[in-house]
Amino acid sequence: MKIYKFLNRPLALEQSCVSFLTQEILAGRTQDLQSMATNPRDSPQVNEKICVIEIKGILVPGDIYWKGWVCGYDAIQEQLIQALSKDCIETIVLLIDSPGGIASGCFDLSDFIYKARKIKRIMAICDSNAYSAAYAIASAAHFITVPRDGGVGSIGVIAMHTDYSKYLDKEGIKVTQITYGAYKGEGDPSIPLTDGALGRIQADVNYLGEMFVETVARNRDLESKKIREMEAGTFLGSFGVEQGLADVVSSPFEAIIKLGK
Repeated sequence: MKIYKFLNRPLALEQSCVSFLTQEILAGRTQDLQSMATNPRDSPQVNEKICVIEIKGILVPGDIYWKGWVCGYDAIQEQLIQALSKDCIETIVLLIDSPGGIASGCFDLSDFIYKARKIKRIMAICDSNAYSAAYAIASAAHFITVPRDGGVGSIGVIAMHTDYSKYLDKEGIKVTQITYGAYKGEGDPSIPLTDGALGRIQADVNYLGEMFVETVARNRDLESKKIREMEAGTFLGSFGVEQGLADVVSSPFEAIIKLGK
């Protein structure tokens, strides 16, 4: 997963991680994250009647899983389908520690989990943070726990445009676009972003942002207005519970132990 693949597309990602990606891009470090991961995807962890599915790292579309670094929406859904098909499993635990990721795919997965609540009990346990796309997933569970020093929220969407045009000018490189269609090539980092392009990107971000708000409102039985007024804020521990984004403050260990009793 090259870091530059996050350029010029809507992200449901917490701001500190956006800043990290921006720094990596500006520094030219577009290394393959796969080289930093050593463990292949594990099968769902089953302990008696409880199945634990780990959702950790940056979230992306596809059947991808590099433990602790990158987690694909299709990979998560595949594990959910396996757990749902096993009669012995009564509770599915989503063990989440993620700043979020790419918006594309997260709402379909959230819908899938929301519908799956009719089949089995689904619990989201925050093993630190569940922000942005990760919160869209967590919100679909029956019940959410958050540690006192962990956070939930960041219900918003962001898109980044990196303008390389001045750098190219400095290096004596001229890029000429040859396109069919007035909007083809819009957002290309080799040219400045026009007002029209900015407006269309903002419209896409607004569309996905409203989809995010309505998804969480449905999942958590909250008013859309309340979520919108959070302005994509993040909330630690008890503050997340006060906002209605989580149900109880608990360490991941304590939450899993209680489930086993």
